[in-house]
Amino acid sequence: MCLPEVVSEDPRFMEREAPPLSEEFPDGSKIFFLGEHAYGVAAQVSTTTESTLSVILAVSNFTAQFLCPILNFSLVLSI
Repeated sequence: MCLPEVVSEDPRFMEREAPPLSEEFPDGSKIFFLGEHAYGVAAQVSTTTESTLSVILAVSNFTAQFLCPILNFSLVLSI
């Protein structure tokens, strides 16, 4: 059964605008990367703009050798 309307709306379930990326994912936030080639890898938010999110992936050197050519980015290692 589906109700077209209710007498008292619950404010927790009312539709609202999406928050800005910088509010939803502040710099330094720890997240899981859900991209195609590194799905489920731990990551940290580096910077955000209005429409983009830059992240640092936490991968081993061995994994990075295979991901860099696929994702088209350069590898910077700190020893």
